[in-house]
This record gives sequence, C-alpha cells and structure tokens, in this order.
Amino acid sequence: EMTEAQIKLFQKGELLDSVLERLNKMPGGVTTEILTRLAKFKDYDAPSMNKFLRDVLPATNVEMVQEYWINALLSGPVTHIVNSVSDFSFAVARPVERLAAPLIERTFIGTRTRLYGEAKADLFAMWHAKGEGLRKALVAWDTEMSSFGNIDKLELVSKGAGIKGELGRKIRYPGRFLKAADEFFKVINFEGKKAGDAYREVYRPGRKVSKLQAVLEIADLIQNPTPAMMAAANKEAHFRTFTAELGSITQPMLAYRNAHPWSRFIVPFFRVLVNIPKAGFQYSPYRVLAAFVPGTEIHKVIQQVKNARRALEHAFAEARKTAGANLAALDKATK
Repeated sequence: EMTEAQIKLFQKGELLDSVLERLNKMPGGVTTEILTRLAKFKDYDAPSMNKFLRDVLPATNVEMVQEYWINALLSGPVTHIVNSVSDFSFAVARPVERLAAPLIERTFIGTRTRLYGEAKADLFAMWHAKGEGLRKALVAWDTEMSSFGNIDKLELVSKGAGIKGELGRKIRYPGRFLKAADEFFKVINFEGKKAGDAYREVYRPGRKVSKLQAVLEIADLIQNPTPAMMAAANKEAHFRTFTAELGSITQPMLAYRNAHPWSRFIVPFFRVLVNIPKAGFQYSPYRVLAAFVPGTEIHKVIQQVKNARRALEHAFAEARKTAGANLAALDKATK
C-alpha cells in the first residue's frame, strides 16, 4: 500500500505527464522556451499548471471571440448578484431539508433513519467553512481554476486562455468573479454535506454512543471521510451550484454544441440551462406524488426502507421468542 507522500508524488507525476501530453499536441510541438519555463516551477500543483497552460496553449480566433463574448454577457453586476443569491439560497435550503426529512420519514414510512441533528451539524460546518471558502475563491480568481475540477458555468471549450497576457486576464474579470463565487459556495456545500452525513453515520439508528465519543467520531469522519462521503459531498457541491454532471440525453447535446462553435452563440450556458430546471424539479409537487407511484426511484427507496423495517421487526420478534424459550427452559431446569 502506498504512503500518503508516495500518493502525492504519483499524482504530481500524473499531472506533469498530462501537461506534457497537452503541450506535445501544440502546432510545432514543445519549444525550448516552454520547457525552460516549466522547469522553473518548484511544485507541479494543479492551479499552477493550469495557469501555465493558459499562458502557452494557443487558441483559435473563434475561441477568442467566444471568450470575449461570454465575459461581456457576464459583465453586468445584476448577473453576479442573482448568481450569488441563488447559490446562497440553494445552499441554506439543505439544512432545512434535513430538518424536514425525519418528520417526512415518520409520516410516510413509519420509521426514521434521518436525524434532526444533521441540520445543526450541516449549518455549523457551513458557517465555519466560510474562511476556507474565501481562500479557495481567491485561488480560483487568480488561477482561473476550480479545486472541484473543470466543470463550471463558463464551459469555455479552449484548453488555454483565448486572449493571452494581462489584457486577457482583465477581459476575463466577469468570468473569474463568477468562478470565484461558485468556488466559495462549492466549498461550504461540500463541508456542510460532509458534516451532516458524518453526524448521521455516528448516530445511526440502533447505535448507542456517548456524547463525547460521538463528537470525537464525527470530527474524525469529517477529517477522514470515506470515499462514499467524499463522492456525495463533491456531487452535492456541484448540484447546489447548478454545475452537476449532465445525463445520458443532455451530455451528447453539450458535446455537439462544443463541436460546433457557432452553436455556442445560440446556447452559451447549456449546463446551467439544464440544471436549473432539474433542480427545480427536485422540489416540485411531482416529487411528493412520486412517492406513491410504483416504479419511481423514490417509491423503490421507500419500499426498501419498509422491507428493512419489517425484517428488523421479524428478527427482534424471533429473538424475543428464543430468549423466552431459553428462560423457560432455564427456569424449568433450576426447579
């Protein structure tokens, strides 16, 4: 098994290989000047490499026009106010959902797997993540890269900056601000989701734990989350900022748009255009009605929970019968 240091070195090696592979695809190949600049880096981390690639990778005239046009669309302050308010509102909705979940479960399922304390843990973690969110937002502003990957609202096809140098960075001010704002909300959503899930895991039904032990276990899970928790938190960060992965129908549509530059001027923000209605659908009356419609995913989950509850009740009943028979036999033997 690799140590943490070895894993980091391996990841850096993979990142450098990826950078060199992209550089080798440049027209004319890699020049001595580019290799010299690359060799000056003390640490091959993702933000530094992304900033470097933006400076050296070429862009077509169409990509430069698109970059200017997209940032012109985002130049109004109202756009950023609406974006931040929507991201904030969707973020604080999750603790409210966590408060409602136990009541809904008890009403419609008859048992409870969700806990009211999840909401408190979620909100507490979100509040305390604001400093880290601001730090990562400033990094995203500077490097023009998100710590959550390359999926964002801008969807610029060019692998490098369309317009080079300081002029390009100034032209991209609106896009950089949007990316920084989304980065802040991704961080607080990520940390809130992780903390709430950690609380649920530690206080899961049927498990007795002291308050001190629970606090220590929750802290440990937050610091060392399971791969499933990390994946869920990352997915939540994208979902709450309307940058979630597209489905089997809409992903090919995005690929088509990216392959035909002219279509970008017709549908500039395809991912957001798809994800906002999808997010709204999650809160539509249909989601409540779907709980009673056989075949839907939420109905299947409810049935699974009910079946698990019946299985547990049956197991407890059998255990009580066995215990009663054993006690009767013991009482008879002692007489």
